[in-house]
Amino acid sequence: MYGVNSGVVLRTQNGGQSWSTIYRNGYEAFPVAISFRSTSQGYVVGKGGLLLSVNSNGGAYSQNPINRTLLPLKSVGGTSETVFAVGGIQRTIEYGAHPDSKAVTLTKVSGQTWVKTETGFDFDAQGYPYFNGYTTSQIKFKTDQFGWRVGYRIMSITKDGGNTWQSLFGNSDPRGHAHFFENAYFKTDNTGFVLINYYEDYGGSLSSFSGTTRTAIDIAYKDPNDTYTTGMLDLQFIDDNTGFITTSNGKLIKTTDGGTSWSVHLVQANTALNRCYFLTAQVGWVVGENGLIMKTTNGGQSWTTQNSGSTASWKGIYFLSEQEGYLVGSGGSLVKTSDGGNSWVRIETNTYNALNDITFTTRDKGYIVGDYGTILAFDPTLLPECKATSAAVNVSISSGTLCESAASGAWNNVATWSCGHVPMVCDQIIVNTGHIVTLNQSVQVRGIEIRQNGQLSTQGSNVMIQN
Repeated sequence: MYGVNSGVVLRTQNGGQSWSTIYRNGYEAFPVAISFRSTSQGYVVGKGGLLLSVNSNGGAYSQNPINRTLLPLKSVGGTSETVFAVGGIQRTIEYGAHPDSKAVTLTKVSGQTWVKTETGFDFDAQGYPYFNGYTTSQIKFKTDQFGWRVGYRIMSITKDGGNTWQSLFGNSDPRGHAHFFENAYFKTDNTGFVLINYYEDYGGSLSSFSGTTRTAIDIAYKDPNDTYTTGMLDLQFIDDNTGFITTSNGKLIKTTDGGTSWSVHLVQANTALNRCYFLTAQVGWVVGENGLIMKTTNGGQSWTTQNSGSTASWKGIYFLSEQEGYLVGSGGSLVKTSDGGNSWVRIETNTYNALNDITFTTRDKGYIVGDYGTILAFDPTLLPECKATSAAVNVSISSGTLCESAASGAWNNVATWSCGHVPMVCDQIIVNTGHIVTLNQSVQVRGIEIRQNGQLSTQGSNVMIQN
């Protein structure tokens, strides 16, 4: 007799009086169901696509592809020749990493398949235990040759496109605390800036570094009622002089002199700004929870809200130009704009796993990573309006969603529609009998049908139909 519970597969040979564990997964890809096709062969399925085979001898064996990971991928970056997807699960205890922590790096050289490296708690050749599961939170390339990766006690650089890596600090923490390097920017191969979480639940803070020396930078951005969890969330430099930081209390912090001085700008009070992306010192976007997208064209002095029609928690952002950009987030959400964010197209990803990061290694090579080892690759030049990525490197046509009015109400109110979101560019719209839908801004949709006694009150706005 077999059973599954709390990440383990159990077996009993005495009618349930005692149980032994035949498989354990401490990385959130928990087994959820088991079934036997015969007395000697069974299968276990679980979160994130976990698949195990179980035999009558009590063995449980992974049936997932050898290059597949079930760990969350947090960042993706690379060059025109090689791309890296990194992540893992980091758990900490008072003096360091918990033995359950595990890290993963997936590497893909152009023209080849992905190669997986997972590390964690292990034993050396002499049988002594050691830990090397230091999770990477960011991987970034400044040129085709020079890049960096940072994470839990990790800060290392490459000067040869990722073939070899050189550690700046090693696996020891000079301050004696377990902490995370969340994001970084390198001005040279050993100087720059880094966001650090010194404790797991604390907000991030900014430091500069030069070689092995780090110097904390104190910036007055917190409000009087903010707690210790308020912190910095994202760091981006567009060049060695101009950089931006977003915070969990709705602020944008900016430097234009290489970090000598910093100015603080309010974007939206008490709002977590998860990510930012600036193309120039003036034009940029910030994104956050509940579908938040905001754009500035004057370096953060003022902001306008943009509406993608989604309430996703946005976790990754990338703009190829001032017109073309992409967002990824919770629930497998991926949206694209071709007009600087005035309108957005939903791209189907065929996954509900959270998507955590997006990058482009060339104009025609885009990569997205997410939870449970999700990797999507696509060519944006093959994604005109209303097309979708269905799986890695595959593109399929999507006709959009049928959005019918569920009740009278405002166009921008999700409750007005049966499709569960505000209508987007690809959607076909029906205003049902007796419903009055009020529109106070111009929109673009695939098509619209107004049924008998239905009404669309445009209030001076326009509805554009995409051909």
